[in-house]
Amino acid sequence: MKRAIAAALLLSGCALTHEIGHDAAIDVGPIPSGLLAPCSSQMFGTSRDCGWSSSGAVSCSPGTRVRVGCSAECGLGSCTNDSMIRVCDGGPCTADRALASNDDGGCAAGGGVCSFIDGVTCPASGQLFVLTAPYVSGNAYSCNVATR
Repeated sequence: MKRAIAAALLLSGCALTHEIGHDAAIDVGPIPSGLLAPCSSQMFGTSRDCGWSSSGAVSCSPGTRVRVGCSAECGLGSCTNDSMIRVCDGGPCTADRALASNDDGGCAAGGGVCSFIDGVTCPASGQLFVLTAPYVSGNAYSCNVATR
């Protein structure tokens, strides 16, 4: 019997809208220290390794391109305020290990404030892991991620 897994570590109210069928829970491995903890001071941008929230794991076919976003303008998900996305191989990752990250769209003129990655190559693990955060640590935001 298949069951839908929406997130491995849903901590922030951000929803993964792409449902994934699995026979068992996904093991995402260890979480890098401080990644999901609040930043100790106000920080900006995709390169920081604090203040992120888990949106969960997405199964994919290795080698295929996957679009990831929380941008209604781009046709994937939705957001409020200025969001960012980080995509990792299999589990939560630091900036230096990310497969892709994005702040401010890219599909609409001017980019917008909602995040969108037009294509990330599915790794050999067959699993992407999506993290979201506000551009300015601690600010209110929502990033309802969808994939295609």
